[in-house]
Amino acid sequence: MTRAADVVSDRPVNHTSPADNDAAEATPRLAGARVLLRPVGPSDYERLRVLELAPQLLWRWRHTGATPAPEQWLNSLWNGVTAQYLVIDHRTREWIGITSAYNADMRNGHAAIAAAKFNQDDHGRRMLEGAIVFIDYVFATWPFRKLYMEVPGYNIAQLRSGIGRLLAEEGRLVRHVWLNGRHWDLHVLALHRDAWESRREQLVRVATRSRELDA
Repeated sequence: MTRAADVVSDRPVNHTSPADNDAAEATPRLAGARVLLRPVGPSDYERLRVLELAPQLLWRWRHTGATPAPEQWLNSLWNGVTAQYLVIDHRTREWIGITSAYNADMRNGHAAIAAAKFNQDDHGRRMLEGAIVFIDYVFATWPFRKLYMEVPGYNIAQLRSGIGRLLAEEGRLVRHVWLNGRHWDLHVLALHRDAWESRREQLVRVATRSRELDA
């Protein structure tokens, strides 16, 4: 007679319970092929403040040339923020940039998002991948219909190829922003959930091309 203990199966033993599987399925990803997202914490504040106020980013990011006092900078870091993550290289642990979602309107189903890379001379795809992971996270975590971006004219070039395909320009405030001796338009772009779901795989392929992963 063959005992149950003598029967050997070549099928892998699954030690996870249905509850474990459900928990894994319900957990949004915070990592891509090359980068990971890490929440901003108090130990990051001084380094982050120095990076945000460095010449390359000072004029293009939240403070547009201003140098707020440390306590004012900290207040602005979290003002209206729903989620905020550093984009970090898996391998080197280098800080690539920062992403945030803010001004969430849960009743009407939208929020604003922003992203900035710390080294403007870095033309690699790591920040793009970080933005993809972050947008996936935001859409997975909250039932937003769309995400807004307010982009001044001096930053619009990096997003122009996506306008009309992935991004909808829903408004433009003409000559709204003053910087470096002239007025710039402020573009109000919207990323709709259905557009993201239909186009994201194309962006993932661009962000994770093998030659970039091997760099």
